Amino acid sequence: MTGLRELRVVNLTEKDLREVMEIGYRCFPDPYPLTLLEQLYKSDPSGFLGVRMNGKLVGYLICTMRWGGVGHILSIAVDPQYRRRGVGRALILKALERLRKEGATCVRLEARKSNLGARAFYSTLGFKEERELPHYYEDGEAAVLMWYTYPT
Repeated sequence: MTGLRELRVVNLTEKDLREVMEIGYRCFPDPYPLTLLEQLYKSDPSGFLGVRMNGKLVGYLICTMRWGGVGHILSIAVDPQYRRRGVGRALILKALERLRKEGATCVRLEARKSNLGARAFYSTLGFKEERELPHYYEDGEAAVLMWYTYPT
């Protein structure tokens, strides 16, 4: 297992968006298309984080600040071949750090109701499930809204 100290989270550039999209297509039934990734990047480029191994992008996270001191993790994905190596954890921890520096008092994310592994993973990082969001995804599946509140 790769230790967290060995993983370096980097800021992604617009040139990385095609790789982000390709990981999304390997991970999600309804990934963000390139046009949406480009729009999100233009609105908040500092919210695009990634981990590379041997020069290859193996995971990404997209986050942004919302109104009222709320950070929002819009998407996180780790290439299936690189899961369980600390990539997702490193991305979440870096995003929480960045959002706090930007003034967040809490952070939200949505997870597929059926994705019990992801929900358990987020829980280990301090996220709490709040409620179900019916018909959240394009295929009609519900999401579970989860919140992280920074310790005082």
